[in-house]
Amino acid sequence: MLQRTAKRLISTKAADVYAERQAATALRQKAELLNEPPPPSGVEEVKITKRRIGKAERDERMDITLALTPVRTYMGGFTRPTDLRASNWTSGGRYNEIGKIYHPPPAAAYEPHTVFLLESRYNVVHGIGRADCHDHIVGVCRESDFPAVLKKLNSSECGHEYMESMDNARWPFLPPKKVKHVKWWESGENPEELVRQALEGEADGETKRYSEPEPPVLPGNRSERRALKLAMRSRKVPTELLPVSGSSAVQIRTFYSSSRVLADEKTSRSDRASIPGSSWARPHKPSQDADDNVVPTYYVERKKQRASISERKEEEGGLMAELSAGILSDGVAAQTRVIPEKIPVEVRGPDGSVRHPSGFEPPTPETEFHPSASKIATEEDPMLTTIKIPWDSALAPEPEVESEPANAEASSSSSVVKGIRGFHTSAVARASEVPIEYEHVPQDAPVEEAKAVLKRIREQYLPTLSKEPFWRPLLSLTFSTRPIALTISRLAKSHPRGLPFYASINDHDRKFGPSYDARIRNMRLERMAGLTIELAKVMSGERGGIIGVRFKPEERGRGIDGEGLDDKIPLEKRIVKIGVGEWYPLANEVKEAFQLDGEAAGDHVTETLQIFGLDEFGNRTDGVAWPESKTIREGKEWYKSVEKRALANLSSEEVEKMTPKQRKEIIGDYCREHKVQIAYDTTDRHHSVYYP
Repeated sequence: MLQRTAKRLISTKAADVYAERQAATALRQKAELLNEPPPPSGVEEVKITKRRIGKAERDERMDITLALTPVRTYMGGFTRPTDLRASNWTSGGRYNEIGKIYHPPPAAAYEPHTVFLLESRYNVVHGIGRADCHDHIVGVCRESDFPAVLKKLNSSECGHEYMESMDNARWPFLPPKKVKHVKWWESGENPEELVRQALEGEADGETKRYSEPEPPVLPGNRSERRALKLAMRSRKVPTELLPVSGSSAVQIRTFYSSSRVLADEKTSRSDRASIPGSSWARPHKPSQDADDNVVPTYYVERKKQRASISERKEEEGGLMAELSAGILSDGVAAQTRVIPEKIPVEVRGPDGSVRHPSGFEPPTPETEFHPSASKIATEEDPMLTTIKIPWDSALAPEPEVESEPANAEASSSSSVVKGIRGFHTSAVARASEVPIEYEHVPQDAPVEEAKAVLKRIREQYLPTLSKEPFWRPLLSLTFSTRPIALTISRLAKSHPRGLPFYASINDHDRKFGPSYDARIRNMRLERMAGLTIELAKVMSGERGGIIGVRFKPEERGRGIDGEGLDDKIPLEKRIVKIGVGEWYPLANEVKEAFQLDGEAAGDHVTETLQIFGLDEFGNRTDGVAWPESKTIREGKEWYKSVEKRALANLSSEEVEKMTPKQRKEIIGDYCREHKVQIAYDTTDRHHSVYYP
């Protein structure tokens, strides 16, 4: 009896499915006739709903970013204020006019989230051109997951990007960095003593004092002075005219002779007029064209030019007419003769080779690809004398030569191809996807050796991460919602106008690792502190507050149709929990800086700041524990879970008898009926949030 009922149900279900299929086919054909797209499938409707849910949260984050971004006044042109995303959902907004469907964000977005700044314990090698420095990580996680996320990042499951930083770190068990010292002192000198003397303003044990030299004593006769001046200009000064300032020669700094004014000589107008290139004796001469009774000069010159052109036309007109007549009558009006000396003569040798008098040799099949590349240097003259070899032999790998006696080197050197360029080691490294930038690994080491070294290094440092974590928390900021935390994390990765932190440092200053480290760390801390204080201000109501911010999924957004404009945001939603790593030597200064910035902003900002310390594992040092971590639903495998729920009412035998097409149709019908519930069940996780 049960089997008959099951068969009847299956047949009824099949009939219903067939009827729905026919109806869908009819709708599709009608849409094709009307040039309309076919209706989406059930699975596609779930994806559309998920995108609408994500857009609601993304619009809120964009409005928060707009409130924390300075007004753009540095770019000219026809500009206008940026539109608020929340204004699209107000009465008369764009989204309401075009009929967009609104779905609120998920409930998981309105629980506390933490923005963290992590710093590596040791310096990381970044390759040629970059100084060794500490790496940083800026990310977001749930408040309850912060210690677990740190534990995951300090393990082999951290991901390729963070594992590469740990692989390239300068661990204590590795050889120290090879520092190249430049000898800038002479032999027999003490560099420490030279540095001390340079700092004290001394050199060579005594202080050199430079005084202004006295002016030279010139002859009293005017003609002699003039001869001396001319001689100094021509740089041929007689020795008897040079001044004697004492027994010791003193280097005298003087101006150039053309700009020097003699103190004992009274220059007059006639004297200045005799100076070559001087404009003193040339008073202003009025232009002759200024007088109306005089014909301007350029009119006269123009008339002369026109007269000469007319004269040339009359003289050369007959020749041009004769040439034109000869060309039109198929005659030859002009002849050209070939100069034999300009023609290159080819010389063919007895062996069939062709040469030119200039020494050029036409390419042959042996050298047609690159003549110079297919030649090797000889021992007699490596720059001039060469031996031609086939191109295939030049590209052939170098044969392995067994060790021979010293007297056999000269005879075997000519048979070995030298100077063949190979691939760069970086290309081999990219092809093998193994970082081999270690100083203790030769550049020409094979890939297998590099892998073995990498494996040996990981075996040494991975067991130590549980006691001495590589990534340590430098700063943590906990906010009440996920959109606020994502906004702070995004803005904290650069300067207010988007300039990267390293780009604000001079190229030469980046080459010194300790200074570069300190400046990058300070800029990151200052940027995150500024964003925290600015957020606390606007959350307290300054500048009208933030439009579009939510604290519950049921809210449409502050300011949409006047929602929440009269109400002050509760204090528990404005609280910012600030954690500072106690391992940092200047942790107390960082805490004090947060406190002083809050006091300078006002009491409404100070009451929202809670400052405490963190250890290397992310635990609070004030005795307060982090909230208990809650499980979160996985969103990647949502289709498998939906498939199980859709086929839960059918027996295993019925499922096995179904065709793939029937299975797909049943799952599509279930998704179409429960699309909103499925979408919210699979949007709890965010792609920009770290999860343990």
